[in-house]
Amino acid sequence: MEKIQKIILLVVNVIIVCEGSLEDCKPKVAIIGGGIGGASAAHFISELFENFVDIELFEADKIGGRLATVTLQNNQYEAGGSIIHDRNQLMKRFSKL
Repeated sequence: MEKIQKIILLVVNVIIVCEGSLEDCKPKVAIIGGGIGGASAAHFISELFENFVDIELFEADKIGGRLATVTLQNNQYEAGGSIIHDRNQLMKRFSKL
C-alpha cells in the first residue's frame, strides 16, 4: 500500500472513531522495543503526523538498545551497535555526516 493511501486510511479511521472534534481524538501507536529501530519509528511517525498521534514506546531495559556512548579524553564516541548492514540507507547517510 502506498504511503498516501495509508495516510488517507488512517485519517478516515480517526474520523469514524472520533465522535467529537479531531482535536480531542488522536490515534494511538504502540512501538515494541526502544532500540534504534523503535526509536527511529517513533521519531518518523511523530514527524509524519506532525505530533497528531499518541506514541507509546515499550522497552524492557533502556532506550537506545545496543547503542553505547563512551567518553575518551573529553570526546564522546559511539561504541555500540556492532553490526551495520550495507542495505541500511539511514545508517549509511548518517555515517557520511
